[in-house]
Amino acid sequence: MQEQNTPGAATAATDTATDPATGDAAVQATGAAAVGTLAVQAQAAAGCQIYPPTSFQVCGAIRDKYNQMGGPTSFLLLPKSNELTNPGNTGKRSEFIGGNIYWSAATGAHPVAHEFLFKWGDHGYETGFLKYPTTDEIVLSDGVRRRQEFQGGSIYWSPATGAHSIQGTIRQKWVDLGADQSYLGLPTTDEVVTPDGVGRFNRFLNNAVIYWSPSSGAHPVAGRILEVWSAAGYEKSP
Repeated sequence: MQEQNTPGAATAATDTATDPATGDAAVQATGAAAVGTLAVQAQAAAGCQIYPPTSFQVCGAIRDKYNQMGGPTSFLLLPKSNELTNPGNTGKRSEFIGGNIYWSAATGAHPVAHEFLFKWGDHGYETGFLKYPTTDEIVLSDGVRRRQEFQGGSIYWSPATGAHSIQGTIRQKWVDLGADQSYLGLPTTDEVVTPDGVGRFNRFLNNAVIYWSPSSGAHPVAGRILEVWSAAGYEKSP
């Protein structure tokens, strides 16, 4: 939380730093550092906080999330921007060395970092179909794989597959089958448009796909059946 800068606190720090009776350079340096920190915080706008040695202000719900995560000691590290307004004035963000925190009135504040941030960026960040994050990054049951939920879908990551998005009816079918615990495994592609421009599919780790079309809905195809269907030409085959 933002430090309260009372006149008494500032005076006490100054006295300690300059008291000739101590003759202690370390005490003087500590006092000077305290005065410097208070001076920096005094420059922050109401509801905002500055994290030295940077001069960037982190504000409101984004500041609260950042502090909850551990502030500069978290994986986000130090801020590298002031609070920014997102395109269309739909929300706010602050950028950090290790990732960003995004906020909207509908979703609250959530960090997006590393492979998740890159993949989300591929789809246009909050202006794309995924829209805003609705969760922080979530560790899956094996302690290695991860997912993050967004208003318009999900991004899943593992060392074997990288980060891929899944959404809509294909995502719902995958969830119904058990999601990452299903026989399909994690997605190995984002959603792909079929050559005729009508259907959609995601590929999955365990030699499987889920195909969707307006006339057929979403269905998994896997194993030997997928191999035969592939050899015949997929949806273009007889």
